[in-house]
Amino acid sequence: MEIAAASVTRSIELPVSAAEAWASLRDGDGLAGWLGDVVDLPEVEPGSTGTLVEGTSLRRLVVTEVEAGRSIGFVWWDEAAPDEVSTVSIAITSTDEHTSTITVTERLAGGVVASMGSASVSDLAATAGGAWDRRLRALVGECAPADACV
Repeated sequence: MEIAAASVTRSIELPVSAAEAWASLRDGDGLAGWLGDVVDLPEVEPGSTGTLVEGTSLRRLVVTEVEAGRSIGFVWWDEAAPDEVSTVSIAITSTDEHTSTITVTERLAGGVVASMGSASVSDLAATAGGAWDRRLRALVGECAPADACV
């Protein structure tokens, strides 16, 4: 029996232009500060590899695609569970010249989905989705408990 990959999508609207949103994704130490506690990814270009520390978890990541100003795609996994790989795409769309939307989609495959058993995608959204809500709020410097999803 083949199990299809599950996915979680979250979006947040920012009161900045798409160019400013792109800069905030790449600001400072690359993706650090909003994607994880410490990010070591010297180059954000296809084929680049790096690590991300979030709490006590160490993730490895490989950049799969970059469309400057518009999107970043990568594959990542927890070093403690290398068979639980997921792909992430982060896309920026311009709502108008002063507003943009960042949309993150994470597709989970392999061990994660296989281990879900009778769990549903809504169960997955409550866990993985919560992490993306927190990351997107951190991107805009918010600490509000409200969901970032739209």
